[in-house]
Amino acid sequence: MTREVLTVSPDSGLGVAARALEAAGVSGAPVVEGGKVVGIVTLQDLLSRAPATAGEIQTTGPFHRVEHLLTEISTRTGVAVGDVMTAPVTIVRADTPLARAARLMTGAGINRLPVVDEQERPCGILTRDDIVAAVGKLPTDAAEQYTYPLPRMTPD
Repeated sequence: MTREVLTVSPDSGLGVAARALEAAGVSGAPVVEGGKVVGIVTLQDLLSRAPATAGEIQTTGPFHRVEHLLTEISTRTGVAVGDVMTAPVTIVRADTPLARAARLMTGAGINRLPVVDEQERPCGILTRDDIVAAVGKLPTDAAEQYTYPLPRMTPD
């Protein structure tokens, strides 16, 4: 897991959250209130609020500069991170086996899991990249035992 984790408040404006994600170089972050994880917000959640007149907005590649539009939306409408975050959020504890965390992510179709301590305070975040890096560091013989049967290919 990544121990240094950006968190945002549910009261944060959309533009503030977008700038924080961009500055941290991440596409999503846990939303924390009262020291506990209450949701998760992604760049996609934030950009979905940008007006269509902002042009085509992509969520991959370089960040597009729409923070000013998101700030204006928050100011004008009062929409904050808490209004666009995903909640409830799937979380794991630091002692959760990696394979179980990967199954949770795959089953839920998510790319990141907030990691919490015994008091459910955030202590890290586990991303798909973290899992790939961990598997890549396994000894070759250990990594190769985790093969999956490939579908049988038939000639045309």
